[in-house]
Amino acid sequence: MADYRYAQKSKFSKEEEKRFRELFNKWGASVEGYDRKRLGDDIKIVEVWDSPIYRGVIKTQYDKRLLDVKEERIRGRRPTSTKYVNENDIDRWALAKLPTSFTNREETLRVPGCDHIVTCHTCIGRGETTCPECHGKKTITKKIENKKQCKHCNGWGYTYEKKYRQVQTVEYYTGKPKMVYKSEPYSVKTPCSYCNGKGHTIDISYTEERCRNCNATGVVTCSTCGGDKQMMRYWEMHRRQEVGRFTEYAFPSQIGQIDAGKLSKQFNEETPWTLLESIDIDKENFAQAKLGSRPIIGSLLERLPKKGVKHEYSTVVCFNRIEVSECEAKTVVYEVDKKQYTCMLIGAQWKLFTVTSPISDKMDSLKEKVNTLCSLRQYGMAWSVLQKVNKFPQAGSNEAFMQEQLEKRMAVVTKFGANLAVVICAILSIPAFFFVYDTLDFFAIWSKWFMEQCEFNADVMVTFSFILTVICSMQSRKSMPPKFSYKVASPFRRFLRGALVGTFDFVKVFLAVIVGAYLGIVQLIGGAVLLVFFIIGFIILIILGLISLIF
Repeated sequence: MADYRYAQKSKFSKEEEKRFRELFNKWGASVEGYDRKRLGDDIKIVEVWDSPIYRGVIKTQYDKRLLDVKEERIRGRRPTSTKYVNENDIDRWALAKLPTSFTNREETLRVPGCDHIVTCHTCIGRGETTCPECHGKKTITKKIENKKQCKHCNGWGYTYEKKYRQVQTVEYYTGKPKMVYKSEPYSVKTPCSYCNGKGHTIDISYTEERCRNCNATGVVTCSTCGGDKQMMRYWEMHRRQEVGRFTEYAFPSQIGQIDAGKLSKQFNEETPWTLLESIDIDKENFAQAKLGSRPIIGSLLERLPKKGVKHEYSTVVCFNRIEVSECEAKTVVYEVDKKQYTCMLIGAQWKLFTVTSPISDKMDSLKEKVNTLCSLRQYGMAWSVLQKVNKFPQAGSNEAFMQEQLEKRMAVVTKFGANLAVVICAILSIPAFFFVYDTLDFFAIWSKWFMEQCEFNADVMVTFSFILTVICSMQSRKSMPPKFSYKVASPFRRFLRGALVGTFDFVKVFLAVIVGAYLGIVQLIGGAVLLVFFIIGFIILIILGLISLIF
């Protein structure tokens, strides 16, 4: 029986304690969001346990065998010897030996002694089937289409219909003019109703032709048996061998189930495991293997499959193997700021795994602070604290999503500042527009000519320019503002940065409108808008007039 060691108290030597503190210093310095870079120097070691971790592995060899009935043409062959004509008579487990070592493979075997002749199920022993082309009629009806020129339109596809209309003319009677109405003929081009405008008609006729597929016999050779009237039936066995594997870990009592689950996910091929026991359990003597009282093995046996039972999936358990391995580990209970934490040192090289740590507590306290600040609607301060949380390696997607939502809320203040700046700049721009359009008369020659034609004066141009500037400036406010304008904790600073962004955007649009007025673009836009309003108003007047006539 192997020697399973439970957790035993021990002590660090001076060299081991120095190595332990250096390990924690290195780990604390690697965490970007943690301000205690010399964490190992502040640690008080409370307890040290020699607490190995055990790994139990169950490997089970399965053999799955399925029978599949097949049929093939005889081609002049006859079965030499037939033992099985019924699937229930076939012992699939006697066809091949069970594996004696762990293997994963698939193969297909033809069951010997099961070849026998049966009547073809397609032609029912006749060797012939009804022709699929003529369906046994020996002839095929063929459709013939002949195109002829349409007699009604002479192939043009349309006809002319003679109609009359009243025409007003002036005639003179006794030297005096008199209005007279006369009927005047005219022609209307219409599609031909006989050929639907195609210019031709189609005569359809049918003729009976001799079926070539069956040579006018109505039957063809059976495609399944090839005319042999019989088929060779046999069985194939599909065999699949695979290895099942189940792994379980036994951790010291100082490690909780949740932390044990996290730790087991970090184990890989490089983890230093030492094999303690390898126990082979054959399917026949599984019930006699009284190993339930053994450490580690007892819990693993509960998950072993039943002994060699052929169940509904045609699978048998060949043999099992239990491998128990040990990984050297130390559990250390340490204290920081009068609070105790636990860590594990895995292997002789001491790979550090922190079960609980002051860094996790620091991150948890920061999260609580973020939630408190959010409840007080201090989104800027919450965002600045959350920035520290996201620097920790333990931070995940939830923290990143929360930061994104906070930034969207912070951007609202920036947008408000930008919109307010646009409104103020728009009001202040009215005198500037008057100065440019009225005092400076800042227009090109062709722009002035267009304004004279449309009767646009300085007041109209100021109105057009003001509306166009406000609309274009407000369009940029629908999207997120630049990152530098809202990624600050202070709401007042976000408001000022938003105001600067709004002012800068308005100035750009203001100068663009001035240049557009000089080139005549603003005048064209204003004229187009007035024309649209005129058309809409005209349509509304017509509709109102029709309604008044009806009612």
